Amino acid sequence: MTSPECFHCAQKFTMKMHLKRHLLVCKKNKFQKKDVYSCNCGSKFSRKDNLSRHQKKCNSTSSKRVKKPCLFNDCDSDFYHKNSLIDHLKAVHKLKVDPVQNLHFSSETEFFLWKENEETRTLSYYSKSSGSKKSG
Repeated sequence: MTSPECFHCAQKFTMKMHLKRHLLVCKKNKFQKKDVYSCNCGSKFSRKDNLSRHQKKCNSTSSKRVKKPCLFNDCDSDFYHKNSLIDHLKAVHKLKVDPVQNLHFSSETEFFLWKENEETRTLSYYSKSSGSKKSG
C-alpha cells in the first residue's frame, strides 16, 4: 500500500486525512485557502483549530492586546508576542539573549535571596513558579 502523497509538493503522509489537511496549507497549491481565520492580535491561520489553540495562549485574560515595545529608545518597533520581541532584539540590535533556565531552590528564602541579587544585577524581574504537576 502506498502512502498518501501531496501532488503539489510530493510530501507523504501516513493517513489520508493528514493529506487533506495539508492540501489546505500547501504553499505549492494555487487553490489553497489563504489566512481565513484571524485573531484580534493580527495573527492569521488557514485552519480554525490552529486559531483556537492560538487564542488560548494569546492573552486570554484581556480582549485588548498590549504590544511590548522594543527595549531600545531609538527603536519604535513593538510586538504582541515576547518571542517576536526577542527575535527582533537578536536580529536587528544584535543583542545576545541567554536561553531560558529552569532553576530549583531548596526553600523560599533561598529563592528570594537569589531573586533579589539577580534583579539588582540584571535590572530585571523574576517570579517563582508555584504549584505542582500532576500526571495521569
